[in-house]
Amino acid sequence: AGATGEHAVIYNCRHADVIIGTLGIGFANSMHGEISPQMAQAVSQSEAMKLLVPMSKCNVQVVGVEEKPMSAYIQDVVDAVRQMLPSA
Repeated sequence: AGATGEHAVIYNCRHADVIIGTLGIGFANSMHGEISPQMAQAVSQSEAMKLLVPMSKCNVQVVGVEEKPMSAYIQDVVDAVRQMLPSA
């Protein structure tokens, strides 16, 4: 199942185990205004583990983070999720 929109983000942040996205999902009005203050608050208040990919866009720069292509960050997220899973 999939859902879009502000309310879907807010609702699902309360029920998520893991939230994955760019750093901007935690900043109100980031991503060219796509992230509402309520969405950013839902992400930040969620008890879910947050795996955030650094992005130097929308006037946010993460200092001290290695500059890598997006594909490398995605692989880092995949590796982090695998480490969170119980061993089979």
